[in-house]
Amino acid sequence: MTRVLARRATLPALAAAAVMVLGACSSSSDDTSSSAATPTGVVASSASTSSSAADECAALQTLQDSIRSLLAVQPVQEGVQGVQDALTQVGDDIGPAASAASSELAPQIDALKQAVQAMSDTISNAGTAGAATTATQLASELPAVGTAWGGLTSAAADMDCGLASPSA
Repeated sequence: MTRVLARRATLPALAAAAVMVLGACSSSSDDTSSSAATPTGVVASSASTSSSAADECAALQTLQDSIRSLLAVQPVQEGVQGVQDALTQVGDDIGPAASAASSELAPQIDALKQAVQAMSDTISNAGTAGAATTATQLASELPAVGTAWGGLTSAAADMDCGLASPSA
């Protein structure tokens, strides 16, 4: 992450281009009306299993909050720093969610990690790729994060964690 922050400081041209392109794509992701519900209906045969399910839901809800923040970034107002901050938070929350999640969710968690990593890589490589290329890549990668999150929420629907896809 330190490398990303150092490179970002040297990319003023990227900021302008990314802000303009991302501004257009973030307007479709303004889901702020849904609220994360607390885990309900978690039935387990032992206290350990119940605690594990509650931990899994809590970690997924925390990740949901950071995904929503990323998808709701208003680049025109917040700039590249806003995108980077939201990406950092998602990155911080994916690890605990992956650790707590059941093996059935592993493919969806991996898909989400890949989508977030693609955005991080784009920002990291912005100095060599150029502002226009970077902005175009980010414009396609941000919706891919929403799609990956939607796949994870669908796979976890029977858990009653109160998760919602970006379009909900």
